[in-house]
Amino acid sequence: MLIFVSLASTASAEPLPRVAHAGGHLLGRVYTNSLEALDHSANLGFKLFELDLSFTSDNNLVCLHGWEYGAQRSLGYKIATAPSMAEFEVLTKYSPISTPCTLDSLIEWLNRRKDVRIITDVKDPSRNLEALKLIATKVDNFSQKIIPQAYNPKEINSLKEIGYKDIIFTLYRFSGTDDKVIETVRTNEDLFATTVAESRINQRLIDFFVSEKFPFYIHTLNQAKSFEHLFGYDFFNIYTDYLGPEGFVSTYKQDIKTSGSHFNLDDKKAVIKNICSTTTPRCFDIEFSIHSMNPIQLHATEITERD
Repeated sequence: MLIFVSLASTASAEPLPRVAHAGGHLLGRVYTNSLEALDHSANLGFKLFELDLSFTSDNNLVCLHGWEYGAQRSLGYKIATAPSMAEFEVLTKYSPISTPCTLDSLIEWLNRRKDVRIITDVKDPSRNLEALKLIATKVDNFSQKIIPQAYNPKEINSLKEIGYKDIIFTLYRFSGTDDKVIETVRTNEDLFATTVAESRINQRLIDFFVSEKFPFYIHTLNQAKSFEHLFGYDFFNIYTDYLGPEGFVSTYKQDIKTSGSHFNLDDKKAVIKNICSTTTPRCFDIEFSIHSMNPIQLHATEITERD
């Protein structure tokens, strides 16, 4: 996941900003991690954007919630194994859904949007530090533009050693007890925030964050539900797919009327043939059928890979 904002370092007097999860929705579709979703969310007023990051076969980073089903969500079809960067760029060029970013295109986007930040979620947790070291070498002023997520207490110190200033401790991969969570947060008082899944949060953790005023997020929420009383605290907010940067009104309904015009497709089917990489010998034919336009749902009825 990635995010960028011109905020002071750490939990500050500034209210904790809301986060557009996986870049935010695109015409009702979630997890696209796409440039189009980023632009849409930024235009709504978001300043922080969580992005999923996956490695290609040649160790480049792209914005994707893993391969196979992650690719299906973003591109409209599954990719069984990680392709090379060149192959990925070919496949995304012809996607009828959206354009998942690469690290390079994300950097270009950040350079155009001066008031935003990226929160990272590296989908292979064993390579989290590797990914964040790569980002640090490629992103100018990375500590101000990137908020990395640490999956365990040890990674927090490792990220500080790389040079990251604002760090989120996320619990969705952490199997430690509530006691360990509380100990870690108290030991690292300068954390940007702690992020807790809706399925993981409990009253003890809520009472801890509230009583000691440590900033925290709950993810992923698309309505206030039983947490509405927490929004009175400046140090609490959420990751969301559909809600706007403030309030509890879904932004999805605003986009339904434009969903049909976003895609250059006929009414029921799109066929893209002879998609070839210029640097590798792999080519693809992809046929899509449209199941719904509200939100758009595409199914790859045939994918042919040729040598």
